[in-house]
Amino acid sequence: MIIDSDAQLGIGETWGSPARSVTYEVEALVERNREAGIDRSCVMAPRNPVYDLPNRQVAAWCWKYPSELIGFAVHNPQRESGRLRPALIEEVKSMGLKGVRSDGHPTRELLDTVLDTVLDTVSRQSRNVLIPAK
Repeated sequence: MIIDSDAQLGIGETWGSPARSVTYEVEALVERNREAGIDRSCVMAPRNPVYDLPNRQVAAWCWKYPSELIGFAVHNPQRESGRLRPALIEEVKSMGLKGVRSDGHPTRELLDTVLDTVLDTVSRQSRNVLIPAK
């Protein structure tokens, strides 16, 4: 099985420098993957000022293409301090996202939530866990 571990979906800015506005369409990604022989993609939103709506959109696309997409939430630990834990718990337990990418230096709140909730929930679903390294 071939898995693309770093695909983006939605509207936002590139993660790299220089930042530029981007729109990544789900149908285009799925079609390119099929043409290239890629079985699944780990997907997340591009960089955004807030991630509530982009994470929900990623989850919806993953529900639409469950055999092809593995959804990851994105959060900025500095901007979302104090709200991060409940948001991530909802995204993993209710929306089916499988992990998180940090848009900023990971904080204790983010790391504790990943260890306490994300890994436990995903492992109970008999899924693999991917922790991307920078």
